[in-house]
Amino acid sequence: MTAAFRAREAAGASGHSGHPTCLSDPLQPGRSNPVLRLFSALSSARWISQSGRSGLTISEAKERPVRQSRPPQESNGTKTKVMPVTDSRSDSEVAREAACRDCGAPLAPTQAYCGVCGQKRLAGRITLHQIARDLIHALAHVDRGVLSLVRQLLVRPGAVARDFIEGRRRRHFGPFAFLVVCVAAGAAAIALSGYPVVTTNEPNRVAAFLQSHPNLVYFVHLPLLAAALRVVCALDHLHYAEHLVLVAYTEGMHVLWNTLVIVPGWYLIGPGPELSQRLFYATLPIWPLYFAFACSQFLPGRRWVGAVKGIAAIALAYAALQLLTNAITQVFAPGS
Repeated sequence: MTAAFRAREAAGASGHSGHPTCLSDPLQPGRSNPVLRLFSALSSARWISQSGRSGLTISEAKERPVRQSRPPQESNGTKTKVMPVTDSRSDSEVAREAACRDCGAPLAPTQAYCGVCGQKRLAGRITLHQIARDLIHALAHVDRGVLSLVRQLLVRPGAVARDFIEGRRRRHFGPFAFLVVCVAAGAAAIALSGYPVVTTNEPNRVAAFLQSHPNLVYFVHLPLLAAALRVVCALDHLHYAEHLVLVAYTEGMHVLWNTLVIVPGWYLIGPGPELSQRLFYATLPIWPLYFAFACSQFLPGRRWVGAVKGIAAIALAYAALQLLTNAITQVFAPGS
């Protein structure tokens, strides 16, 4: 056994001194060992690759010492100082960028969005450039921008509402967020222009209150129209909340129409209560026809049947709103 180990050491020494031509098994003299042949082939391939890269022979590559890398030198022969790269950020800022700022989940260096809550990765403090970019993105984004939603609501309002109630909600703004934005813009336009929202023969406190709070008129009309549509479409197996989604989208477009067309037209032509009444009656058929068009896409069954149901719901909700307004007027302004 001792002689066998000595033979193996001798074979290993011969392998380090140069490339051996034959490696025999010390346990069985005269026969080559396949393991030793594989080790010899790998050793030869390693030295051949080194010599090929450096242009030297195998023996010269073995004897060549490994040189340490040196820093670059300037033209005058002096060594350049290698300055360590330092981060000016504090430890707390670095830790904040390594984790989601919303839920605190850890983020990989190349991860742009949080895998837990979906928030975009934020770096540094907010700037005016980021605000402008986010505003342009929210308005003109192809899949989820306000302009894209308005365009879709012009041509397929019922299909947009149907997508929302069926769970396809990533492509558009929500109906109630859209309605709130439109009502806020409409209230601001009415307050700046003085457009008369409520017209009455005898001024009273109720009319003055509604004129000061036009957003209440829209928000009261929303549940009334949804309830009227639910009554008309009682056999369509749709819930009140699902009807509310359609009404929120279409009511938002109604408010947007008044904000962008009716109020500016009234203000440019000549402000006055008579002109506001004429514009109201001139554009009165537009809203029922638009809502009927939306119902034809949203409600199941034949389209013309859905359109008729939409017009019936509009008439029922308008009558209910008039009755409610007259009742409130009788309570709070009985002398009018």
